[in-house]
Amino acid sequence: MRKNLKIAVVSSKGGVGKSTISMQLVAPYLFVKNDKEAIAHYEFDDENSDSSSFGASLLGDRKQLSVSSPLLREELAEIFAQDNSLCLDIGANKTTMTLIEALNDSGMIHFLDAVVIPMLDGEQDGINASFIYTVLKAYNPKLKFIFALNRVKEAEYVKYQFENYFGDARGIFKNINAVVDNLFDEDKENYILMLDDEVINIVVDLV
Repeated sequence: MRKNLKIAVVSSKGGVGKSTISMQLVAPYLFVKNDKEAIAHYEFDDENSDSSSFGASLLGDRKQLSVSSPLLREELAEIFAQDNSLCLDIGANKTTMTLIEALNDSGMIHFLDAVVIPMLDGEQDGINASFIYTVLKAYNPKLKFIFALNRVKEAEYVKYQFENYFGDARGIFKNINAVVDNLFDEDKENYILMLDDEVINIVVDLV
């Protein structure tokens, strides 16, 4: 049964796997939910064009848009008005907040079904994930969040690798503030593990 969903992949930090997760996880998921009909995939990034690295695909129609457009809010409204599944791949740095503010100002943030926040295991990744979560949650308290813990070495030890997310598992933060500071308590189980594998480094064109 066809079910149109609109999902954004967001992180204010570069290099955490936004485009990889967008193209290799979210897009295929939406494709299946959309009765295997092509979905709409938009990359908002004025600095990079990561989605072009994935080549041609039958999963969806990919477009790159600039957040510098003076008509950004109107463009977002048109995008969300489409009767199809939608994946937004939102770039890092200045792009992140510009697009989030535009989603809020246009009211389209209330039409998102979920936000995926990718993160690696570093301290700064925890800080940035916490920041994005807090901002979006303030704009839309009903928004669903999924934290994609990327490059997981072993699922059995994920709580040690991602201590910034799960908390002070080994007591190594005794002398400093925990990065997450309990912000994720209510969403503790809302995470997925992206196991480290060579397949994520291989670009395959779907025909």
